[in-house]
Amino acid sequence: MKPISFFMFLIPAALSLAAFYYNSQEPPYVPVGDPSGRIMAFRELTLLENTKPEELERFAREQLTPTFKKHVPGVESYIIKGQRGDNKGKYVHLLVFDSETTRNFYFPYEHSGETNIPEAALKLWQPGQVMLLDSLPKYAEPLGESKGYTDYVFLE
Repeated sequence: MKPISFFMFLIPAALSLAAFYYNSQEPPYVPVGDPSGRIMAFRELTLLENTKPEELERFAREQLTPTFKKHVPGVESYIIKGQRGDNKGKYVHLLVFDSETTRNFYFPYEHSGETNIPEAALKLWQPGQVMLLDSLPKYAEPLGESKGYTDYVFLE
């Protein structure tokens, strides 16, 4: 067998095996995201008087965002800072859900909040909950529905 024809056989076989393996893997959580229905949950932050902005920014970069990316399936968490315009210098907490289905898995109805997360979702949400309820309040006023919130759907 010529070396070139052997590789021509090997490459499609490897691709077929990789595709089978990829398609046979179960997602690590129940919902499956729909990119056209991503949700952005928007919460304004008020820094505590003794908080230096760079402390909050370091927490966001080194703890909050990496924790969600690594441990909370289907959800990303960011703190963003206004750079220009009316809210220049102010901070916002964003949760980006990969779909409305994912958002509803964690928060099944409007105003359900952290205390009403279903048990199956809570097991997955717990690392994020620690960041939002225990760590973030060291830098900013606690997130809560009394402060108001808005969930936006991406129109893609």
